[in-house]
This record gives sequence, structure tokens and C-alpha cells, in this order.
Amino acid sequence: MARDPVFGSHADACGNVLPSGAHAPNVTVSAVLRAVCEVFETHPGVVVGRSRRREHVTPRQVAIWIARHCVRINGRPISLPALGRAFGRDHTTVLSAIQRVDALLACDFEGLPARVRKVKEVLHVH
Repeated sequence: MARDPVFGSHADACGNVLPSGAHAPNVTVSAVLRAVCEVFETHPGVVVGRSRRREHVTPRQVAIWIARHCVRINGRPISLPALGRAFGRDHTTVLSAIQRVDALLACDFEGLPARVRKVKEVLHVH
């Protein structure tokens, strides 16, 4: 499969978890964070916090991945540095999170594609 420079290599291979170009005009990083917290049953402070525990890291990485795919600034995907600032991380950590979620979606890690679809439903992204 060819690697899409914006949406990664697995975004379409996971049962259209998030189709290329999927976004809603009013999706913000805050909205993504709230939706991820609702689906993963956690709190925003935990998601943007410094914890490295898996139960905190996975929602954080999913929030970053979804924000990269859904949040638009001037019609373009939000930049890695802007995402890093929003989550208190470096842009390289953001890139790593996006790649990690791509890999987890490809292997259906602990039902992650279903959870991502649920976040998408909460955000009303089709």
C-alpha cells in the first residue's frame, strides 16, 4: 500500500476508520480531546499529562492521530508543531504517536479501530 503523506499508510486499510480527507469544519483539538476522553473513559488532564502508562498513552496517541486527520487550519491539516503545542509534546513525539496508531490500527490492537470509529461518531465526522 502506498503511503499517503498526510493520512499515513494505514488510515484506509482499517475498514475506513477515518477516510482520507474526513473532517468537519468545526472540529477542534479540544473537541477531539473531549471525544477521546468520553470513549476511553478518562480525563483530559490524564490525556495531556506526562504519564507513560499504557492506559494513558493510548488515548493520548489516538487523540493526536484523530486531530491530525480531522482538525483543519485554513483548510489544511493541523501541523505537527501545532499539535505538539496542543498536547504539550514535541513535534517528533506527535509524529511517533501518529505512526504508532497507524501500526496499532493495522493489527486491530485491543479493538482500537472500533474505538476510533466511536470517537469519529462522537465528533460527527463522516
